[in-house]
Amino acid sequence: MSSRLEYVQQWEALAVKAGYRPSDLAALCQISLRTLERHFQKNYGVTVSQWMRELRLGKAYQTLIQGKSVKEAAFDHGYKQVSHFSREFKNHFGVSPSFLLARNSPAERSLSISQVSPSSPQMIFSF
Repeated sequence: MSSRLEYVQQWEALAVKAGYRPSDLAALCQISLRTLERHFQKNYGVTVSQWMRELRLGKAYQTLIQGKSVKEAAFDHGYKQVSHFSREFKNHFGVSPSFLLARNSPAERSLSISQVSPSSPQMIFSF
């Protein structure tokens, strides 16, 4: 028996539409949150919350690389408090978003950044 969730291809767009809230994503899919959690654990090996957090931070990372401010990156990706965004960003990537923004300026191109895995946006920084 296959679930209709297996045919969903636009998870990222749905996550944005749901405001990065797992319960709202479940409502958009017209299923219970528990069913959505089971689907993600079985098929992707992560919880919906973990996946959304990584997606959200990855998109914020790209926003910072484009030169937007930390405040813009936070609010563009649904964070209500810049301090909460900064804390999550630093815990995930190992550097603060303001450090990344400063290093991304044209004068500071000496920082090299490589992505370990496209599905897991863990960054390696070398100086």
